[in-house]
Amino acid sequence: MPSRMRPSLPFLALSVALLPPAARAEAPPPVCHRDGTGLRIEYRVEDQIKARLYREQGAPLDVRGIETRVLVLHGGSSWQRETGRDWAMDWDRVKQLYDEMQKEADAAGTITPRFLALKEQVAQAKASVKPIDTIAVEVPPPGWSFSYDNAERYGTRYLRSEELSTPDARGLAASGVFAGVLAGRAPPSEVGPAGRKTFAGHDCALTRARRPARFEYCTAEIAGREVDLYRRLESPEGLAVTETAVAIDLDPCIPEGLFELPEGVELIDR
Repeated sequence: MPSRMRPSLPFLALSVALLPPAARAEAPPPVCHRDGTGLRIEYRVEDQIKARLYREQGAPLDVRGIETRVLVLHGGSSWQRETGRDWAMDWDRVKQLYDEMQKEADAAGTITPRFLALKEQVAQAKASVKPIDTIAVEVPPPGWSFSYDNAERYGTRYLRSEELSTPDARGLAASGVFAGVLAGRAPPSEVGPAGRKTFAGHDCALTRARRPARFEYCTAEIAGREVDLYRRLESPEGLAVTETAVAIDLDPCIPEGLFELPEGVELIDR
């Protein structure tokens, strides 16, 4: 059985502004640390591949997968939060129905009208809109890094390897669809400079790769860190996943406990 990690100190989230007005007025202000060494980048994410898949499954037009990513870097640690809307089956409900079917079959020893009714409910089960709200934290060794679903309050933890470099927008902070491409990059012969661009008021060097996929990224050095301000991965069908920096804070508020596990979240070892 995987071991569970006990939650540490209470967490003062960056997202106080997301609370409804009444709750926001009562919430105490976060204990804020500003030492000039932090960096906060907000990205807009557009996933045409996921959006097309959702349309084929009958999802509403405003369901597009991950839409925003917020990255906070401080010292050797990184914190990121991805939000958006997903189109998914309620697998807990489906499992519940299957369990009831099994109990009905075991009790009756044959197919009953109730068994058939439960089977029909499974067949008619449909996907629905689910919020995406995931948080991932990476800390220097020997600390435990972790990621979790902020709505379900459940996730995994792991020991970061000594070989990992200082976290930037290409490490743990990379969105899932980019992670594999960024891990290996393309062969040098397939990569070349493609000029310069500006995102969120910062100049960056654009690099374009042709293999293993059509991929481009724009890199800048900000506050002593090399970060990607723009990334675009294109499929053979011409659909793209794009991530663009829209806001950069060179001296962000670093809430106390930001890189610690918030209270009420359960983790299993990965």
